[in-house]
Amino acid sequence: MQIATAKTLFQDLDVNLVDSGMSALEISEFLETVRCADFIFDDSLRKWMSKLTICSDNAREDEAPPIIHVGSQSSQRQLFGRNWIRNLGEGIRTPDPVLEKNSAIGYMKALHEGVYYGYASTPVSFDSASIDISFERLIVSLKLPTTPLRRVLAYFGSIQDIEKRLCA
Repeated sequence: MQIATAKTLFQDLDVNLVDSGMSALEISEFLETVRCADFIFDDSLRKWMSKLTICSDNAREDEAPPIIHVGSQSSQRQLFGRNWIRNLGEGIRTPDPVLEKNSAIGYMKALHEGVYYGYASTPVSFDSASIDISFERLIVSLKLPTTPLRRVLAYFGSIQDIEKRLCA
């Protein structure tokens, strides 16, 4: 699926591009780790936690799922900083509701298909600034070892380009 407006593009990409080396190297390495873990959220993923954003499996078509973990080196942390994270235990959202809405379908696809890979180029607004950002994103659905009927969605983003400007 593609969402496109004058300045916004969200494009689904074939996950085979990751396998063929056309993605950011860390995205490829992370996907390989997930596959080796048989899509189970286990200790083998611990080394990736600083780069991941983990969301609940409560995904909807019109809103990205609540965030339950934001890694210290994740793309969301790079983009929004650390001050927007409040009440993490309750599930949080990024500061831009338009971004949340446009991102939602990727989470739904990951939940239903196991893996989602895509590219986005979009303006993001927060803290009196607008940022034009381009990024790759890999979202995987992971089974929890203690409750296999529940899942989490692990988001690995790789920022390709970012430009900040003040809002008028």
